[in-house]
Amino acid sequence: MALGLGLQKPEEDRDWVMSKNLVLQWLENPVKTYGYQTTATLPKARWLLVLDNVDDFGVMEGFWPPRGTGSILMTSRAPHVGKLTSYSDADHETSTYRIALEPFTEEEGQRFLHKLTNRKRTHDSEQAARKLARRIQGYPLFLTQFAGMMSDGLSSFNDLLKMYNEELHHHKLHGERQEIRNSKYPHTTATVWMLDKLDAAPRMVMNVLSFLDPDHIQEEILTEGAAKIKARDYPKTWNDYFAARQALWRRSLLRTAENRSKQEKDEVLTNDSASEEDIGSVTGSKEGIIEQVKSQLSVHRVVQDASRSQMTREQLREAFDTAVGLLLTRWNRNERLWHYDRKDWPRAEHLYPHVVQMRYHYVQLELESQRTIASVDFVRLLDCAAWFNHERGRSQEAKELLTTAFTVCKEYLDCNESLMFEIHTSLGCVATEVNDPETCYEHYKSLLRMTEEKYSDPQSEADFDALMVANNEMGIAEMMMGQTCRAKELFEIALDQASRFRDASETAKSIYLLASANLGLAQWTDGQYEEAWHTLLQAWNYHEELTRAGENTSFAQVAPTYSRDYANSRRPGRIAHAIGNVKDSQNCEDKSDNGKEALGWYKQAYEHYEKTIGKYHHRSADVCHKLAMKYIELGDFNQARDCISQALKVFKTRDYYRPERARTKNLESILARREGNIEQADKIYEEAKKLYWKHMDEAKKGKLKSKSPKEADFDSSVAFWSR
Repeated sequence: MALGLGLQKPEEDRDWVMSKNLVLQWLENPVKTYGYQTTATLPKARWLLVLDNVDDFGVMEGFWPPRGTGSILMTSRAPHVGKLTSYSDADHETSTYRIALEPFTEEEGQRFLHKLTNRKRTHDSEQAARKLARRIQGYPLFLTQFAGMMSDGLSSFNDLLKMYNEELHHHKLHGERQEIRNSKYPHTTATVWMLDKLDAAPRMVMNVLSFLDPDHIQEEILTEGAAKIKARDYPKTWNDYFAARQALWRRSLLRTAENRSKQEKDEVLTNDSASEEDIGSVTGSKEGIIEQVKSQLSVHRVVQDASRSQMTREQLREAFDTAVGLLLTRWNRNERLWHYDRKDWPRAEHLYPHVVQMRYHYVQLELESQRTIASVDFVRLLDCAAWFNHERGRSQEAKELLTTAFTVCKEYLDCNESLMFEIHTSLGCVATEVNDPETCYEHYKSLLRMTEEKYSDPQSEADFDALMVANNEMGIAEMMMGQTCRAKELFEIALDQASRFRDASETAKSIYLLASANLGLAQWTDGQYEEAWHTLLQAWNYHEELTRAGENTSFAQVAPTYSRDYANSRRPGRIAHAIGNVKDSQNCEDKSDNGKEALGWYKQAYEHYEKTIGKYHHRSADVCHKLAMKYIELGDFNQARDCISQALKVFKTRDYYRPERARTKNLESILARREGNIEQADKIYEEAKKLYWKHMDEAKKGKLKSKSPKEADFDSSVAFWSR
């Protein structure tokens, strides 16, 4: 929507939350153009927003426009739609109306069936259609599915009715479902009946589809890894898959959706003119467009629920395992410190909703069924999706997936060692991003303990790789807990280990740069500016050396970018940011260059972040804050205001950025004061102070909070790498 309305450029489309907020702002003030000088004369659009098939009304809280000139149409099968009245807003003359859509009457049902099937009306056909409509309770969706069967050799409505009535125990379809909790769907439907009549292959495909996101299922997911699937009934060849798909399609159990014509697909595949400006965008890149035009299926949620409700526990396990295996085949995760090449983001973006859906179904199951389907591959799949989220800056969403993975490992997989290494690492990384030092410390402490126990006598390159990663991560945890001295010791250990193997090990190269950046920041935090400069300069020179050798040293939160040449033209943002901090502090002591050298390093850091992780990532926003500080010092208030505005856009999107938001709001008050707007400055400062207090209270640091926080107090409240 944000792209369609022109609110974002394709290269800016990296953050779902930011896109959502932009659309909500436009819905509240739907101007047709921004070309007018005054807002009073801006022409306003009217709009209709359709929210279809809403199952969880809690989700709507984040997508409901606060006000505007439009209307919202929401459809749902849930019986408790009466709670929608809570969206009414008397202050803005808005109201919500509930319209209960009753099932078709027998007469409406028979007319509907005749219209869909284009059958000639006779007295007998009308009578049979009425009986059929009555038998399936007049639901339009199921009438549609019945009509679809007419093209499969069933010549009359009486044939359909007889087929439906053959079920001797049809009443069981109305009973409780044993595998899925809190189901709202009735099961007296032709769809449920047809599932029992499907051949083995189409039924197996249907069972697998029932665990995936229903709206956009790329067919490559179902076919690429089919030959490796162990389930006997799952089709292993394209011909077998096509036959199974056709069997489901003929019964209206799924829909095919070719988003573009073959000619359009060929044009996309042969067009090499994608601009470098589109490189960071999932939807704007060539790879993103290719993903969008691939053949897709969709399945109604009722059909999915019906399919799952009919599975035995063994069928449930087999279908779930198959879905996991197919999705894992499509992930292209590198077994290294950063798991994804940026060019694989579009593919991962299409896979991610399916993993979320599978996790949702897993947590809804009873414990015995959870035990049945828990597997090492399922945990790896959750970790894949979580790390992808983390690299995109969506760490809170990653935490939910990883928490489930952690629980599966502990309760059903006997704390599988290799998985626990991975999950402790991932959960620790996520905790650092969401400003949760205690959780970070807990997981990194476990990681270091497990690593030292396993590699108590390290011999190989791989042994030292594991140790240097664990030491570096534990150093981060110590920094977050305020233990700077211990953190420096751990960073130095990691740096020493990485120095020994950096010529041969990719992990060692990465850890050398990361540990250097972390150690330099720790030294800077301790006021050791010369030591920090020496540490960071060595890292920078090593980066330059690798660049000259044609190696990719680009790192921030992501893996290598699109091309080696492109990546090598960028500077590692973490090191440049840290050097900027050191130069800024040194300038404060000797006033030698008015802060221009620090400004140059911050610009390099921002340039790197913008071209890799995008301007809506919090690391980019961190550097925007530093740039604004320097622009204020230099008297360039317009540039400072732009940087502050960009940083706040990012920090407003998530609650766990509250300390960063408070700090930047304080900087905004400093800017207003420098411009002579004292009243505005005081108002903004009060807002910053409240945010600071709230963060300190939630972080259980209430006794440490300042009643009148200064700039140093705001700085100390954020993570060390954000300062």
